[in-house]
Amino acid sequence: MTLHSLDVFTAWVIPYLPKRFREGRLPYLFFVVWLLIAVMVVLAVITPYPNNVPVPLIFAFFLFVLQALYSWGLPFHVSVYIGLAGGVLQVCFAAWMSGGIFSPRMAWLAAVPLIPFYAVSRLAGLFWLGVVLLVEVVMAYITWQAWLPANPTLGAAQVMSSFATYSVVTLIVITVPFLYDSLFRQAYNASLQRNQELEEKRQELLGTAAMREQFIATVSHELRTPLVSVRGYAELYRMGALQTPEEIGQAMERIEAEAIRMGVLVEDLLELARLDETRPLVLAEVNLTIVAHDASMDVRAQDPERMVRVVALDGSDDVPEVMIRAEENKIRQVITNLLGNALRFTDSGSPLEIAIGTNAGAGEALIAIVDHGEGIPESIRDKIFQRFWRADNSRTRETGGSGLGLAIVSSIVASHEGTVTVEETAGGGATFVVHLPIDGPSQSAV
Repeated sequence: MTLHSLDVFTAWVIPYLPKRFREGRLPYLFFVVWLLIAVMVVLAVITPYPNNVPVPLIFAFFLFVLQALYSWGLPFHVSVYIGLAGGVLQVCFAAWMSGGIFSPRMAWLAAVPLIPFYAVSRLAGLFWLGVVLLVEVVMAYITWQAWLPANPTLGAAQVMSSFATYSVVTLIVITVPFLYDSLFRQAYNASLQRNQELEEKRQELLGTAAMREQFIATVSHELRTPLVSVRGYAELYRMGALQTPEEIGQAMERIEAEAIRMGVLVEDLLELARLDETRPLVLAEVNLTIVAHDASMDVRAQDPERMVRVVALDGSDDVPEVMIRAEENKIRQVITNLLGNALRFTDSGSPLEIAIGTNAGAGEALIAIVDHGEGIPESIRDKIFQRFWRADNSRTRETGGSGLGLAIVSSIVASHEGTVTVEETAGGGATFVVHLPIDGPSQSAV
């Protein structure tokens, strides 16, 4: 039997063992005890000494009772010590009946210290090793004094009995370390897996700490920049450097613009904080087609010169009605943020499309925001959903972005168990594609 097959057999049989024998090393000890019981029965059958037959049978019954007592609550170490004491007495009697120190039954004593050493502690193993050595000295003295019963003439039966004894003891001496080596490997592998999990967790925590520090530094910088502008214009006004109404009006416009930018940044930060709290979603049936048309009307109100169309995934005007289970306000925010991103990074008058459709095979609804601007290089497409990540800081400030819009999109979509990706638009530009489960997120995510 290989180590693997032994582990498979043990895992299969454990649920059928008594409750107190199902953990750690106890399943193996349970098997060892029953192996000893079987060996005692066999020895009682093959022993050539007629007056020695009851002894192994009595010891087998003794082990059975002891196992039952442990199952009913007898402390483990007490059970082991009682069993070993009974085993030593049985070996001593069998050896005394069959030649004293010369008896092959004395070989059983070699297995006695192994069980407490592996099952209880090293100190217990050393104690029982001392007991075995003392027993061997006493048996040697008894043999020397000839305090032994008369031995029958040696024959084939005695040879077979001695051979069986040595063979079984050898098997036990090998089997016990073999079984506990299997336990050690299991514990070692579990330890390695646990250490790997802890290392992964440590790396995750280090990454989170680094992201938090970077986040705080970026927020501080983003808030400091408009505050410096507001303070500068206020000082110019206080010092009388702004003389004409035009200069004062221009300063007030800049102060108002910076205040609006700070307000947008704070609102986005609050939204991300709410998303990080993983609050339960308020799910309902959402008509994506209606949401897309509403978003297109909002863009036209904001930029009348901009042409915004709601189309099917193939670009046709035959737009299907797509229903999904989601939180409507969150889905509206996803589309609004993606359209806002397209408005900021495309020229005025450049057309936009909102494509709606489904992937029935995957059970997904798709929303695609298509622009025809400069596009997004493939090398940075995975980075644009990070908080405060910008390819061009100066341009983002000019367009009024906080650097958090796409991060909010990613968080909302993830909370719905969806994905968002960016692709190149045919002919130039960027296409953001949102995949959402039609039936909504699983119950565990709600």
